[in-house]
Amino acid sequence: MSRLKKENIKKRENEFMNWLNSKFNINLEMQKNEFSGNDFFNKEYIIELKNRNDSYSTKMIELYKLTANYQKAQLSNRQFIYCVVDANGASIFNISKNIDKILNLKIQNKKMAHTEHFESKDPIMKVHYNLPKELAEFWELEYNTELL
Repeated sequence: MSRLKKENIKKRENEFMNWLNSKFNINLEMQKNEFSGNDFFNKEYIIELKNRNDSYSTKMIELYKLTANYQKAQLSNRQFIYCVVDANGASIFNISKNIDKILNLKIQNKKMAHTEHFESKDPIMKVHYNLPKELAEFWELEYNTELL
């Protein structure tokens, strides 16, 4: 991943973290380890942020992100929160609270472009869940999507 793209991603993550902190007064900090698997944390939460260019009627979470972060949250006595920012705004899911409902959703396997951390531009299969609006704590909150 190019240095410029990495810097842009970090800038977007920082802006979103600041937005969450001001909106919900939760005092999040950025993860210092870029390979941690989640982006922000505090005493109560670990939070993963996904920026998507397009908006869909459900929000995708990759299976490996779901399971790894859910386990990290349990081991640290925190809740795993998943945030998706797309063209329609910010959607926020409490994965820990809804894990049983999520695991009862149909697992999807879709060939998709994979651009994170790899040189290859070839599509790969991504095993994921599509999270419906009904499981969101907040759905498409107004957020400055020009940052995408």
